Amino acid sequence: MSTMMKEREHYKNACLFLGHNASVVIWNNASDMFAIEDEKESRSKGGEYVPIHTILKLMKYDIDELNIINFLGEVDYNHTIKALCGNDREIFEQFIKKVKLYELKINHHATHAINGIIEAWEHCKENNLPKKYHILITDGTGDDYESTSLYTVTIDKNKALADCIKTLQRVKRISAADLSCGIFFARLVCNADTGFSPLKDEYKSLGYETEITSLLNNDELNKLNRIIIKLSDGFLSNKKYGLMSAIRNDIKSFLPGVNDENFSKKKAYYHERHKIQLEWNDSRKPVTLLGIKKSPSEVLLEKSVHQHFSHGFSVKYMQEIAVNHVRMPSWLQQHLNGLSQYEIRIISSYIANKFLETYLVKLIDNEKVENLIVGGGVHFNVKLNNVLLNNIQGDICCTPLAGDIVHALTGAVILDNTLSNRSVNLLLLKRDLSLPYNGKYSENVIYTDNKDDFIKNTAHYVSKGYIVNTVKNWGELGPRALMSNSTLCLPTGELKKEINLLNGRDDHMPMAPVLRSENLPVLFNIKEVNRVIGSLHGMIIALSYNDNIPEEKYEGVMHKMHDGRTTGRPLVIKSGVDVEVLQEVEKKTGYAALINTSFNIHGYSTVQRMQHAYHDFDYQCRKAEKAGIRKPFLIIGNF
Repeated sequence: MSTMMKEREHYKNACLFLGHNASVVIWNNASDMFAIEDEKESRSKGGEYVPIHTILKLMKYDIDELNIINFLGEVDYNHTIKALCGNDREIFEQFIKKVKLYELKINHHATHAINGIIEAWEHCKENNLPKKYHILITDGTGDDYESTSLYTVTIDKNKALADCIKTLQRVKRISAADLSCGIFFARLVCNADTGFSPLKDEYKSLGYETEITSLLNNDELNKLNRIIIKLSDGFLSNKKYGLMSAIRNDIKSFLPGVNDENFSKKKAYYHERHKIQLEWNDSRKPVTLLGIKKSPSEVLLEKSVHQHFSHGFSVKYMQEIAVNHVRMPSWLQQHLNGLSQYEIRIISSYIANKFLETYLVKLIDNEKVENLIVGGGVHFNVKLNNVLLNNIQGDICCTPLAGDIVHALTGAVILDNTLSNRSVNLLLLKRDLSLPYNGKYSENVIYTDNKDDFIKNTAHYVSKGYIVNTVKNWGELGPRALMSNSTLCLPTGELKKEINLLNGRDDHMPMAPVLRSENLPVLFNIKEVNRVIGSLHGMIIALSYNDNIPEEKYEGVMHKMHDGRTTGRPLVIKSGVDVEVLQEVEKKTGYAALINTSFNIHGYSTVQRMQHAYHDFDYQCRKAEKAGIRKPFLIIGNF
């Protein structure tokens, strides 16, 4: 059952970004590269402020192999390299003599924009005429305190990627001090009143907001919509009235030190690279949230998997604080007194989503946007991306990643353009599947290094109505389930409820269909399909189902919209193994798509190591036994 981890060659390059979800890309060339996301290793949604798991993994595998490390962003390089060297001075001195260290400086939103250019450039067809795109980046805040940035770029597949990047121009910048869409959304949806955690539960709002018509009649809903429209118009025209001031003050309370005076006016694609000179330093930084973020070696000294309170707040701890103690903004809370938590979730989710849609649609309309690329954490909202698609005349390209992995990947591609194709396929997490299963449910665990066996077993048990967890030896980047860490089953409403039960999830969480490209026009509106560039390999945009698709057959992968449409966020697979699995299931059952959801129990990031997979599988089996239903399967494909 076990297999040895393949030996790797020495690696020459790394691009490391230390943020709330520290990430690193390591490569020799486009055919020999991989990545590490701290969130995947720690299983902490949102990541940790101290990237101890990334550091330990680098120490274990690659620290003696790397020749060059490029850092993005301003970090304490001495502390970081000390951590990589186990806080050993002799190793540190040897390391800095051998390894070249550089700082790569580039604007936070610019990395998102360039990542969007890479996605669009890689998926545009050869010999197409050059096409102008606007790029919309929306998140909490960037390093210049921008929250929403709008760029233009010309995508020309007949030109080199680097030449396309040089056409990037910023045309609009909205400061977080004016309005941070990301923080606004998180404040409404994630707080003690809703019971939702930041960086963890935001997407549940997409399920709850659809229930708004059960609370408000048409007149009440129209009145609320008029308030939201007036509010979004006010922010875009920079009007000033009480509610806007209250929202801004609330956002600023979560952004201490916002200062637009240091805003950089350099070209959007500007980046610079400087050599770093280090020397051993025994001084210790003050223990603060920011200090800990920049001083991972202090935690490494503990030789512990988790952070301790004395070392500063972890993301997990801050999530717990938010859920237990941080109330929603008072300007909204005062209108919701007496409502149940369920009702509060519905109303706050509706307001948050409706405002984002109204505000950003008005913004792109004002700027006369025809073709659009979107990126940043806010655009993990797949329904928002569909609304934007249906408010432009041209194409849309949605970048499937956000957070620190975007910065690490973009930095790597800036340094080596040949990596662009590999950087967009999202399968960049090498892993060892050799750990044997020693639990009590071994009769439901199948391990194979044969593709045909994997296809046969997966298709068989899915077709028989079982829930099947699949793990392959390449993991995905980002939060989506892309068939290497997926839970699969037939797309019925009953099986969707069963998955939620086994994983301890909320029934309001929408699930996604996985399908072959041939079935995309069978299930989804072809007018929308034809205007999506790339994107569909990352489950990052919702599309409208065709009117003739039976709800009773595909209820598990359908999501109701307020305008009467039914949508789903499809994953279109390209891997030969996955194509054959879906073909076999379709032959046996007639289903053109399956439920595809991430293999993880609630509260944890998608499985990365085998111990993660076994932990979550055992949890599912115990839940199944307690509920008196069939236990799921775990099928591991090491090929």
